[in-house]
Amino acid sequence: MEILQKVAQKKDLDVRQIALSWLLHHSENIILIPGTSKVKHLEENMKIASIDLSAEDMKELDRVIEA
Repeated sequence: MEILQKVAQKKDLDVRQIALSWLLHHSENIILIPGTSKVKHLEENMKIASIDLSAEDMKELDRVIEA
């Protein structure tokens, strides 16, 4: 979780946005369907497509699943 928080702080984004963006960056074949009951969260989730994760960010985030 510390890695997610580190990348999120660096990008000035929410941890959930980074996690969803990380999943989206793994493959063009991935379709994310995050559920929400609040419009605010839906709007936050829509921003993930425009998040730019560098190769370094991806490498750091990949360490989360290796741990």
